[in-house]
Amino acid sequence: MKEKLLYIIFIVLYLLPNISFAQETNNYSINILNYYFPFENNKSTFVFVSYDGTVSDWWTRTICYIENYYPGGITYTTLKWDSMEVGITGVTEDILEVSSNQISITNSKYSDPWKPGKLLPHEINPPRIILKLPKIGKVEKWKYEEPGCKWECQAEFTKVLIDGTERNAIRVYEKPFLDGKYGDDMAMYYFYVDGIGLWKTQMHNGTDFMILKEQSYDSSIND
Repeated sequence: MKEKLLYIIFIVLYLLPNISFAQETNNYSINILNYYFPFENNKSTFVFVSYDGTVSDWWTRTICYIENYYPGGITYTTLKWDSMEVGITGVTEDILEVSSNQISITNSKYSDPWKPGKLLPHEINPPRIILKLPKIGKVEKWKYEEPGCKWECQAEFTKVLIDGTERNAIRVYEKPFLDGKYGDDMAMYYFYVDGIGLWKTQMHNGTDFMILKEQSYDSSIND
């Protein structure tokens, strides 16, 4: 009887930590790339929301997610541009640095307003952290600073409802510090959904600013 009781206690003590870990990893992916890069697609198109809540049909943003494979490993890049009735109004290419718990921008190129089609290089030093993988039930905080402005940021897990289905997501909050004070009215929320990537952004008061319209796979992106 004593041996049987000791065996039961051993089984319980052995299984509980593993059950707990399985629940955590099953509820939320622990791979940060799952929240930033779409799972099956590599091209996302967004629409902007007007102050009165109407969705814009003349202003869109496109983000392409690029994976570059080479013998030593893999690099990640995003290419994004805004389109209006007059055509493409701005292009930005970001070189990403990916670790196990965060994604940062190390270098950028942006369109020259005076020379259409030309991208100007811009080194970001130190790299700007744009997404961190928080611990479950915790808030991950960080700061970023560049000449003229600095941001206070935080990330936490949340749930979002998409087409009637609850999805796991990371919500990032960015608040700028300008003119000696934090600009609460300029703060933004970014929602990164598991398997989708960036889903939408919201203004400081919770109203939508930019929302995902559609995703697709473009075979020419990685060529």
